[in-house]
Amino acid sequence: MVKVYVEAYGCSQNIAETFMLARSIGEHVENAEKADIILIGTCVVIEHTEHRMLRRIKKLQKYGKKIVVYGCLPSARRELLKDDIIPITTWEFENAHKILGVDKSPLDEVFIWDSIATIPIANGCLGSCTYCITKVARGRIKSRREDWIVNMAKNVLKRGAVEIRISAQDTAAYGVDIESDLPTLIKKLASLKGRYLLRVGMMEPRETLKILNPLLEAYASSKVYKFLHLPVQSGDNEILKKMNRGYTVDDFEKIVFRFRERFPEMTLS
Repeated sequence: MVKVYVEAYGCSQNIAETFMLARSIGEHVENAEKADIILIGTCVVIEHTEHRMLRRIKKLQKYGKKIVVYGCLPSARRELLKDDIIPITTWEFENAHKILGVDKSPLDEVFIWDSIATIPIANGCLGSCTYCITKVARGRIKSRREDWIVNMAKNVLKRGAVEIRISAQDTAAYGVDIESDLPTLIKKLASLKGRYLLRVGMMEPRETLKILNPLLEAYASSKVYKFLHLPVQSGDNEILKKMNRGYTVDDFEKIVFRFRERFPEMTLS
């Protein structure tokens, strides 16, 4: 079996996808010297991170192994990678096994860490923020099918997961491209048998407003953490407009107020 050394950086989605990809390639090893392939999942959310990723890749090249670079770096800044590196972009994730010539798809693998499973439910977002490279790296929203997500959740519960985290660049945008939505998905996941809790990843205020009422209903389940990850970016409407964020300070406060009104014990990140 192919031995794979893995390093993953960035958001929870990128980390989960990197390890799912690694497991589709072969057996995970802790030492790069013992590996046949080195896989690194990269982030480029800010310039400092981009430079850090490039330095790390350069160090890993010293092992003389085949190197696969996944994630936002090859997606947004492919020109920075040398020709002897195999790049896998975020939109190639689902077919990465075909690029690498292996049999198993990363979508057939799961990521569980300390009994916590992360399921990436979508790639990309609906935003067009003036300052953000994530849209370049991840593209427009592409939601994964409800049945795949639910089956993945059932799979991780069978494997002993006690917490399921659903992640995306904007979980609130989930389903707009496949005639579904986040509240529907949450209700389906929260209805599964077993002792577990469900944590919902970051939502953009712009899209959260559109689904606020059904979202609050979905959150009422005892299996859903009363946790809201809502990026504020700025407390100034003029700056938010220049950022092209698509919401106002009042919009942000409305979402938080409604959540706190319904769930006084909630946590806001």
